[in-house]
Amino acid sequence: MKCLRKLFRGYLGMVGGIAVLGIILTIPVVFAGRNYMLELLFFFLLLVFLVFVGLVVFGIVVLSQYEKVKQELWKIPYFSEERMEREAARAPRIQNMVLCSDAICYYGTVYLPQMIPLQNIVWAYQGQNPKEGFGLVICTRDGEKTFVPLIAKSKQREPALRYVLRLIARKNKGALIGYRQEYEHMFYSDFKGLLFRVQEGEVADSLLLEQEYLENDYYTKDFQ
Repeated sequence: MKCLRKLFRGYLGMVGGIAVLGIILTIPVVFAGRNYMLELLFFFLLLVFLVFVGLVVFGIVVLSQYEKVKQELWKIPYFSEERMEREAARAPRIQNMVLCSDAICYYGTVYLPQMIPLQNIVWAYQGQNPKEGFGLVICTRDGEKTFVPLIAKSKQREPALRYVLRLIARKNKGALIGYRQEYEHMFYSDFKGLLFRVQEGEVADSLLLEQEYLENDYYTKDFQ
């Protein structure tokens, strides 16, 4: 899936950052006196080797998680790779997300690709804890609560967050949108009751939802 290659950007950015840091660290080695050149060179090469091994191992983990995301996408009823490519191309550009009418695919602070089916979402709202950063909190039918960071230009962050919340609401019409203490209390003390409220709403067909977005220009209007 071409659009999902975006989920590697976080990992590649990390590799690039480490490479730049490595270049900076070579400066003391180059300009060190002869008495310390061999010692510094040895420790520097050892450090490079260890970092390289760590990046390779972590890269394998990222690739494995990426394959898992693809497999989970195909488990969604009536999922279409062609439709996902079309929708992802029309959706707003969010650095760490690929959006379609079936799922939110993203990478978080540890750069591992993740996926949340829209039909499984019970409750979604803007994160309330500034220490976590800017993003969404998404609660799913299995009782999990996940913080999904949203990486975008400063002026586009709020419109992008609203776009994602509207996508969830249009797909899963029973999902609870926005933070309320009542929902927080039910999530921890009466999750079955929370699920019952959500089950009353229908889940839109993805193909029809794509057509609705095109006919009403939601790709543009919802990103305002």
